[in-house]
Amino acid sequence: MAKLVAFVAPLHWWSYTLHAVVEFALLMAATVAIAYGIGRLKWGWRSHGSAHWPEVGGRVEKARWDYVGQESSTAAEVWYSYEVNGERYGQVFERDFVDPDQATDYVMAIREKELRIRYRPDKPQESVVSTVV
Repeated sequence: MAKLVAFVAPLHWWSYTLHAVVEFALLMAATVAIAYGIGRLKWGWRSHGSAHWPEVGGRVEKARWDYVGQESSTAAEVWYSYEVNGERYGQVFERDFVDPDQATDYVMAIREKELRIRYRPDKPQESVVSTVV
């Protein structure tokens, strides 16, 4: 019987360790999902309120794409600049793609485009891209 207990004890320890690892992984995944959702809500709220903000021309400074997550999707990142009352500002926006080829095409095409930027009148450093021309 003593040999059986010695054999079961390591299995029992492993079971708890595996359970803790799975719980930790689920907690981390939930944390990332919540943070991502809050970021999306914040962006959606900001872009929703921007419909009446003044609009100026902007230009693409840099554009690239990269894998997001575990290469399950890609995101195009676009750095843009604009000018308000002689002061230059810049921001970055992202657009998600499932197919890396679509992200590559988007990045290559947007580099040559003009942008229309809406900026917050009391805080011109806050902006959204309203149109890609």
